[in-house]
Amino acid sequence: MHRLMWVYAAVLATSPVAARELDSSDTKKARSYTAFQTDKTGGVELQFFCDHNYPGDIQMLVFTDVDAEEGDKERPSSAVSIVVNGTSFDDLNGYYDAVEGERIVVVDTLEESRLRQVLATARGATQPLQILYDGRSQRFGIDGIVETLDSFVGGCERS
Repeated sequence: MHRLMWVYAAVLATSPVAARELDSSDTKKARSYTAFQTDKTGGVELQFFCDHNYPGDIQMLVFTDVDAEEGDKERPSSAVSIVVNGTSFDDLNGYYDAVEGERIVVVDTLEESRLRQVLATARGATQPLQILYDGRSQRFGIDGIVETLDSFVGGCERS
């Protein structure tokens, strides 16, 4: 949970955008990197996040644009799948959290090695990235993906 506090701070400092972007924060106390992309509706946001407190660890978050419900945090884990150019990364271990009343799906650092595989594969994406969880499917564009992911991964390695 302590780790997610940095994510929340990064989220509150950014606004949803139509194109893939990178945000970084570098202060004496904290250094973090967030690569984010909204879906075409602008309501759902995909983020990859890392910070200096956990060097090399990467999280993935999906801000679902759905109101959090009582008991979300107590729900068992949620299987998350990511499809990149037809390659499916299935059954990533995710869980629910909430930020300002919105349900968040988090794939935590326990899946870091698989998330790095997703990022490496996404560099060559020619089709939108697809995220599937709990019967929902979200698609995210790939404009600027190579530059954004290269900067993100490079920043995470320096953290």
